[in-house]
Amino acid sequence: MENGSSERSPIKIPFPIDYIYLINLTFNMSSINLFIFGAGASKADHIPLQNELISEILNLLETSKDIHKYPSINSLKNFLRKMYPIAKESQSSILYPTFEEILGLLQFALDRDESFKGFSQEQLGEFIKLISALMAVVIEEKAIISNKVNEKFITELFESFKRQQQDLKSDKIMEKFAKENFFLNINYDTLLDKALDNLTYQYGGINSIDFCLEIKDSNIPSKDIKLFKPHGTLNLLICKSCGIKTIGGPLNIGFEYFKSLIIPGFGLNNCPHCKVKKYAIIIPPTFFKELNNVLIRNVLINLEEHLKEVQNLIFIGYSFPEADLHLKYVFKKAQLFGGFKKIILIDRYDEKKLQKDCPYFYNIKRSFPGVELVDLTYEIPLPNGLAENSIEEIIDHLSKHIYGS
Repeated sequence: MENGSSERSPIKIPFPIDYIYLINLTFNMSSINLFIFGAGASKADHIPLQNELISEILNLLETSKDIHKYPSINSLKNFLRKMYPIAKESQSSILYPTFEEILGLLQFALDRDESFKGFSQEQLGEFIKLISALMAVVIEEKAIISNKVNEKFITELFESFKRQQQDLKSDKIMEKFAKENFFLNINYDTLLDKALDNLTYQYGGINSIDFCLEIKDSNIPSKDIKLFKPHGTLNLLICKSCGIKTIGGPLNIGFEYFKSLIIPGFGLNNCPHCKVKKYAIIIPPTFFKELNNVLIRNVLINLEEHLKEVQNLIFIGYSFPEADLHLKYVFKKAQLFGGFKKIILIDRYDEKKLQKDCPYFYNIKRSFPGVELVDLTYEIPLPNGLAENSIEEIIDHLSKHIYGS
């Protein structure tokens, strides 16, 4: 020391290897994706769209010999004929009301404690159940002739993901896939359920599907693939007495319940504990959705929590309509926590419409202002939406937008 001053050595801050590794890990962290499957995705496997369901149901009522002998079905048929006297020779589904409109009118009448001329309130309540049951019958019949497009899409998606994981052991790839890819299915059918179930079975059966029906501790790691079905599913039965749940795996077990609504005495397995009928949970597509069911509430709570982690939203045949305001609410709440980085649209290309005139494009864009929007519908383009001959090209473009390769 000189002249009473001190000379200090520069402070050395430890910079361990672990910290450098953490920085590298942060920069190489993969994004979390949510794949949102709407009616357009199921249409690829012959499941009717909403505006086609009623024409299919009316056709079933006209042609089926088995269900005409039941009085409740004949009453429904009479109601639909009076409400919508559409000429039989009309082949255009445009002239038929949507599934949403009919159920909405019925529910609105019940909510107002009113009815329609010639029909009692009790009948209106029965009609809601019967229309939902007939919808299930139509879906079940159409699923038989499926092209397995949803299954091929999921398989190609996983194969593309696997190619990005060159430094990861094979037994860890599915686990990482489940952590970085969530699935939201607006549809009642089990096409996506079966596709994901087949994927987990094909790659060792270590993982399974978590329908997120229960609130779980987020600190406990899970290897299961998350599948959210906030409108219910034909893949689940529940006892309203003890709460026991039966998940059907690849089977549409909910179909048994709906068929029992049409055919009195139709065999349906009762709860082994309570000896009472088990119920399927379906939330009809109306503006007056009943969301008080505890399992549906749990699905929405879990969806909101997982959305906080998501960077990329991939909409497949789903236009995010105003009727699904409850989902818009959940997405908007989650967005304020995390912030979505990119939205990717996959739908059927219509040559008659320019992108600026496409309601599908702008309905989603209005919901997420400021978020980068990529429309693969026009980028590729996709004349048939999610179709068998376009899956590889769709996955290729998806990989470039999600993984940058």
